[in-house]
Order: sequence, then C-alpha cells, then structure tokens
Amino acid sequence: MRAPLPAAAILLFLVACGPTRKEDALARRSQSVSSARKLIGDIDGFGISPTTGLVRATPAPHTRPADVDGDGILEPGEFLPDWNKNGATAVGAGDDFDRRSAAEVAATNGAQWTDHSITPAGASNGATFAFTFTVPVPGDNDYGVDHFINFVFGDYDVQPAHITVDGTVVPLTLQGGGQDGLVQKAFAVVPWSAMTDGQVVIQIIAPNEPYLAFDYALLDTDQIADCDGDGIPDSLDNCRCVANADQVDVDADGVGDACDPGCHTDAECNDQNACTTDTCHSQGDGFCVNAPISCDDGDGCTADSCNPSSGCQHAAQCPDCSGAAAGAPTLWPPNHKLVAVSVGGVTDPQGQPVSVTIDGIRQDEPVNALGDGNTCPDASGVGTSSALLRPERSGLQDGRVYHVRFTATDPDGHSCSGEVTSCVPHDQGQGATCGDQGPLYDSTVCGP
Repeated sequence: MRAPLPAAAILLFLVACGPTRKEDALARRSQSVSSARKLIGDIDGFGISPTTGLVRATPAPHTRPADVDGDGILEPGEFLPDWNKNGATAVGAGDDFDRRSAAEVAATNGAQWTDHSITPAGASNGATFAFTFTVPVPGDNDYGVDHFINFVFGDYDVQPAHITVDGTVVPLTLQGGGQDGLVQKAFAVVPWSAMTDGQVVIQIIAPNEPYLAFDYALLDTDQIADCDGDGIPDSLDNCRCVANADQVDVDADGVGDACDPGCHTDAECNDQNACTTDTCHSQGDGFCVNAPISCDDGDGCTADSCNPSSGCQHAAQCPDCSGAAAGAPTLWPPNHKLVAVSVGGVTDPQGQPVSVTIDGIRQDEPVNALGDGNTCPDASGVGTSSALLRPERSGLQDGRVYHVRFTATDPDGHSCSGEVTSCVPHDQGQGATCGDQGPLYDSTVCGP
C-alpha cells in the first residue's frame, strides 16, 4: 500500500499544466497552503497493490488490465479488479475486498469507508465524511469562496447521483459511467456559507447502489485535476506536471524530487570515484561537490596514491631491516684480531640496492676487563659499510655479544634502521653460545 501523502505535499498550485520541471518546482514553493483543504482517506488506489496481473471486467479471455497505464495505482479512468475473472465486478461475484489499514478501520471521520468494497445494495447509503478545518480568514486565498467536495470511487452506477452537504441535498457530478468497475472522480459544490463554522459533513445518497468502493474524499477549492496522470490530484501533488506517484521529497521542502532541481542527498552526487568525497550542498536547488580525499597515512615509508576504483593505495618504499643479520654471527677463535663483519638480509620493496652505514657498536662486557686479553678499543667502522669486531671475551664470563646498529638507505633516500649481533662464545663446548646482557658498553672507545 502506498504511504499516505506527507503534509508537506499538500500545497496550493493553480497555474496551467505544462511547466518545465524547474518552473513547476519554483511555483510549488511560491504557493500558500489552504487551511480548509482536507483529505479523508489516502491516495493509494484503494489500497490495492501490486496491480500487476489484475484485470478489469470484460468478456473472455479477461486479459485487459485494471491498471491501464501500469503505474501501480488504480486511478480515475481505470478499473476496480475483476478479482475472479468472471467478467463482472459486482456484489456476489467474488469481487469483495478490504485493503484498509488498522487506522482506517478504526476511523470515525469517513476514512473507514475507504479502501474496501461496500456491499450489498444500500450499504453505502448514508456513508458520512466529516471535514474539520480552520476557517479561512480575510486575506487567505480561499476566504469567501465556494469549495468542492471531491471523491474518487469505483463502480458507482446510480444516476442521477446526489449527496448532502450539511443536510442539504446537492447534485454530485460524475466523470462518467456505464463501464463495469470504472474508477471515476466526482464533485459537488460546497458553498462558502457551509464553511464558516469550520466543519462540513458530507453524506452519500445511494440506497440502490449494490457495490461501491471509495479511494478518498477531498475538500478543496478546486475540482480534481491531474496534470501528470500519476493519480495524485494537482492540489496535493508535490510535482504537479511531472509524474511521481511516490511523492518522494527527501529534503522535505514541499517539492517532489522528480521536479526539484539539483541534488537532494549525498547519494545522488556519487561520481563512482573512490578518490572523492561526494556531498550535496544546499537544499532544493542543491549542487554536488566531489572533493578529492587525502590518502596520506602519515607514514614516510609509503607512497600514497588513490585508485578511482579501489581507493587509497599505500605502496611500501622504504628498505626493510626486519630480516637483517650479521655476516659473521659467531666470531671464533678469540685471537684478538679485528674481523670485518657486514650487515646482510636488508631488502627493498622496489628491488633497489641498499647501502648500509654502521651507526654504533656496543657490547655486553667491559671493553678492557680481567681475562679478555688487555686490548682496546674492541671495534671500529662507525660511519662505514661494515664493522670491525675483535674476537675476544672474558674467560670468566659467558661469552661476549657485539651489538651493531646500522642504517640502510636506498637510492631514493628512503631508509630503515636496525641492529644485528655477533657472538664471541666462551668456548666450543658447553659454552658455545653467548649469554647476552645487552649493549652496555661502547666498543669503539677504551674504557671500562
């Protein structure tokens, strides 16, 4: 069932049919709302949805659609369904239906008469629609003017037709008749004198009508017109001459999206580019801004870029020092002669060569202590590509560990830093591994 029309959609619109979308939108905004315009029921095609596959009452093979234009709503000029396809829409022919909402069933203002078939003969006689409204005052467009009661109903066959307006019998002008199940619009004049107390009560006179269904009743300054043929009366249509049966108005400015120029939501500005933030600015006449996004991840070791399909890319560009190792992880024999130890295992994500610079060398034993050979310093090579380490250790400890700090740099100037170790074990037996107390002493200077 189509949702009831939002209050914002109920705007007065009296210009001739046929403006452009923008003209329609601008005119809608400029019109005032009639305080006496009231709708009972909702414009939902009798609550019948979907309409696909429903046929009108015709002789076999019963294939002519009830929803003539196929827009999903039964509207004037179309037909109530021949539900069982027996060639008739009538009482006792299997065509009864009830599509009322719980609120409509419980209503007392006349909405309870809408969206269902009213049978048998005489059941619709006396059906009452009570309109309560704020009385227009001098200066209002609808002050002092006669109004119209408008109906959209189906299969009304009794002619001439009459209703009562506050107890006074008046003729009801029908759109047409003679076709089984025809949905039509009808109207009668409501004189201004009946409007001044803020209430108008309409009753149906149909003692012999056997089958009748109401879609809605509308008190208005005009007879029902539908410029765009979408089933929504022009005076309630938020796009008067642009078909929009759904009446969607995302920005709630009273003008339907179908005729409202510009964007309404950010989603409408989607440029299918993952590298932009898409935003709809302003309201009604909105405009799209597709601003480039920033892919900067704050990491100096990534090359940040954006792919329109997949978004931000962060390509590694710095050398990787995590796999670095000393070229000589073990120094033996402890002959006190300096040995060149390089740093290997550094990789570059772009496959470029890297150069290594030694930044510092420290060890976990004093540089010149009891039992280590009385030599110092024990290392050199800071600022060069390899460290010179002395294979010696204290015979009183658990072996010596050199800690070599380095920086690896690629041709683009990107770098990483790390540390490798080299062990001078106590011996080649049970003491063949080193216990590491950490980088406690500077190997490149003579000292403790």
